[in-house]
Amino acid sequence: MFGSAASRTTLAGPKLIMLRPMKRQVTLTALATLLAGAALAQNSSTTIGNVTITKPGDVKNVTTPRPTPARTPSTSGAAPLITPVAAPRDLPDGWRHLQGRITAPSNVRLPAGSKAQITIEEMNRRGQTLSVYLKVNFGTTSLSTPYTLRYSTFRLNPQNVYVVKAKVFDRSGRTLYYSKQAYQVPTQRAASMNIPVVR
Repeated sequence: MFGSAASRTTLAGPKLIMLRPMKRQVTLTALATLLAGAALAQNSSTTIGNVTITKPGDVKNVTTPRPTPARTPSTSGAAPLITPVAAPRDLPDGWRHLQGRITAPSNVRLPAGSKAQITIEEMNRRGQTLSVYLKVNFGTTSLSTPYTLRYSTFRLNPQNVYVVKAKVFDRSGRTLYYSKQAYQVPTQRAASMNIPVVR
């Protein structure tokens, strides 16, 4: 029995000696993992697209990006007066009538062979020209000079903006006057609007 007890004591001793370092090793490994995770959590953040995920303690340091607002094409300065007028009897359904005058700062006599040009341009909400929807050229001898436009609304894109501009060229095509601003076309079926130009 003594031999058996001694034998059990001898066997139990090595097991105890071997288990103690294993427990210490497991404890140290777990502690190192926790510390590393905590250190990583202090400085880490995850970004998915435009969203940044940060631990709650750092939320105060996160700046939420604001989307860039869409902007309407610049029409700074005094906008021309728009006056509703009676629609011509022969104006088809779905069409618009726009009339008025191209005006300079003062009345001027233009060189022989001069031409005026009026365009309606399609622009996106960022102010970028997408296409020229309508272009009309006609001869003129002076400013101011009258103009008349008719155009269909069936091809107008409601998501975009339509503006009217004017230019005046001499016989060789050199620009004499032009619209410094782009003016949004009237929404009335028939309207009158003067278009100012400068040198």
